Amino acid sequence: MDLRSFHTPLEAPEHFRHLATAIAEAGLAPVFGQARQSVTEKLRMVGLTAPAAFAGSGEVEVLAQAEGDGAVMLRLVPNAQSDSDGSAFVADIRVLSTTAAAQLEDLVRQKVLTLSAHSWSEARLIDRMRVNLNEDGADASLLNDPERRQRIRELYDDRLRSALARLLGAARGERAREPMEWLRPFADDAETRQALFGNPAIFAQRYAIACRSCETQPHLAFPDRGRAESIVDEVGRTCVNCGENALEIAELYRVSDEYVKAIQQGTWLRSLVADAVAGRTDATWTSRKLGRSELDVVAIYADEVFFFACKDGSIGPADVYAAVRAAEQLDVDEAILVTTTDVPRRTQEILASLGAGPRIYRIISEQSSQAIRDAVQRVLDESAWKYLDRSLADEGTIVTTTTRGGAAHRLARLNV
Repeated sequence: MDLRSFHTPLEAPEHFRHLATAIAEAGLAPVFGQARQSVTEKLRMVGLTAPAAFAGSGEVEVLAQAEGDGAVMLRLVPNAQSDSDGSAFVADIRVLSTTAAAQLEDLVRQKVLTLSAHSWSEARLIDRMRVNLNEDGADASLLNDPERRQRIRELYDDRLRSALARLLGAARGERAREPMEWLRPFADDAETRQALFGNPAIFAQRYAIACRSCETQPHLAFPDRGRAESIVDEVGRTCVNCGENALEIAELYRVSDEYVKAIQQGTWLRSLVADAVAGRTDATWTSRKLGRSELDVVAIYADEVFFFACKDGSIGPADVYAAVRAAEQLDVDEAILVTTTDVPRRTQEILASLGAGPRIYRIISEQSSQAIRDAVQRVLDESAWKYLDRSLADEGTIVTTTTRGGAAHRLARLNV
């Protein structure tokens, strides 16, 4: 689902109907308005009157495309900050489509002059997050650097990431290229070999003088090949150990520290989850710190706060408890643990025991980058549907189901 949220100030409730009418003039059908009118007329034909709550329920309207898969949903919201903002009411505007909502968004922007990003409640939550999440986490400098972040994104390639991970396990330190090429990750995969050794960002490369006769370990390594060749030419290619004319230049490769960290510390996974979330909302924070808690990815979407804790490895009880502590500190609606391995039974039991709490806990266990991305966005899409259900409900329902914890809890959270 492509869901985009906005809000605009209104001076009086009757302006809400004017707003809906203006947007409908672009060729959208007012679904709720037509339904209310139809029911009212049918009741009048048999001498009955529609219930007051139904007939006057003008606080919600859905404007649907006659042809297409999109709609614009509007909801009238009292502005609790009217003293400072100046307007007594706010119209929340949701533009949604099962494919792409850009065209409908453009239409709304043409009709609504004062349009602010996100729903009214989301905007308040974003303000609160900006106050709380003002300290960088361990990976912030790395993930906020566009060039370094782009290099990390190369590790989204499952084949490349797997090959490098195996290489780090089998050939630590600096080694010549030829024996490395026959390690298990590369022996039968010429394409991956070329992608790896042909990328200077992945491998730090040096040139050393070695003897192919006595197999003296490479020494006197130089960053420039020409420098190594000039020294070999000076000694006539004669090895001082065996006396043979067998000196040659050995290409030494070592996985760059940046890629070692990105793989061994799971930075690539945090980056991937952050990119997946950014496909649904721009209200995201990556690698932040709150107290002693490291927060991998935080997002606000569909009027809810999400926290993603990522680990490229097995998640144990300690990881769950750390995520619970961070979720409670930030007062999130959903906490999602993301792992690339199977989930141990004990971890599953602990997560199941948290089901009756004030927030939702769930776990994503996938190995491929695309599966992880899809799973993260499914979590957000499910919340978007619940969000629409809540928004379309009548006020009596809203009070009891807006959030786990009640409407009073939600309003308290919005006070920055």
